[in-house]
Parts: sequence; C-alpha cells; structure tokens
Amino acid sequence: MEIYIENQLKNIGYSIILGLIFGALYDIIRIIHITVGVSSYSGEKTMKTGRLPWLFFFAADLFYMTVVTVMLSVFLYEFTDGDLRMYLLLAAASGFAVYYNTAGKLVMAVSETIVKGIRTVFRIVIVRPSVFVLRLLKRTAEWLFRHTVGSAAEKLMTLMKLHRLECVKKKLAREIRLD
Repeated sequence: MEIYIENQLKNIGYSIILGLIFGALYDIIRIIHITVGVSSYSGEKTMKTGRLPWLFFFAADLFYMTVVTVMLSVFLYEFTDGDLRMYLLLAAASGFAVYYNTAGKLVMAVSETIVKGIRTVFRIVIVRPSVFVLRLLKRTAEWLFRHTVGSAAEKLMTLMKLHRLECVKKKLAREIRLD
C-alpha cells in the first residue's frame, strides 16, 4: 500500500478540522457547565459545590471523551483504513488547541455574558413575580385560615378544654363524696 503525500496532507487538513470540531463540542460542554453553575471561566467564584454538580461535571466530560473517541476512531478508520497515524492525532490535538486558545476564548466570554444576562432576565421576569405572588397567596391563606377555620378551631379547643375541666370537676366531686 502506497501512501501519497497529497493524501497525507489532505488527511492532516481533515484532522485539523476534526480538532476544531472537538473544540467547538467542548465549548458546548463548557457553556452547559456555566449554565448549570458548575464552573465559571471569567474567574468569578460562583461555582456550586456538592455531589450533584460535580457528578454532572464528571458525566458531561465522560460523555465528551466518549464522543471524541468514537469520532476519531471512525475518522481514522475511514481515511487511513484503520491505521493509527500519530501525525493525524497530533494534527487533531493542534486543531483543538488552536480553537481552544483563539475562538474558544471569545466564545466563552460571549456565552458567559449571555448566560448572565439570561439569568438576570429570568430572575426579574419569572422569579421575583413568582415570589411576590406566592407570598401574597401565603398571607391570604393565613388570613383566611385565621378568620375561618382558625377561629372555629380556637372555639373547639376552648370547648374541649371546658369539657375536660368539667370532667375533672365531676371526677373530683365523686372522689370527695366517697371519702
């Protein structure tokens, strides 16, 4: 089997493009990390701690590594007939590194700003009105309970106390008579 220089250069180009795709896929994972609150790329200390966020972090990275491995294996099988060529792996890694250090930084800065904006809008449009409505409903329910069921319950409790008191008085009266 002969290997032509044109095929090698074409495969290197495809491998670099594949590395760029790997970088873009990793940015999707990093954007999900920011959205979930597992990590921050601007240096802010807003990361959530605990088992669940880090479990998500681990699962997402494991999924990414699995997808990259499958894509790279299929690429090598299709373009080199299954032969593992180190220069193709290095080209894919260099494509990833180029994307990560150039477009990846820009994408992460923009996406972190967008996520912060979406969170702020969500907080203002959804959370604050919901909290207001829920507090209003809670106060209304408390007022209704106090003025309907609560007053009836108080009367019932008072009657029960009076009944108990009367029973105790009768019992004491019987005991006194017996002595």
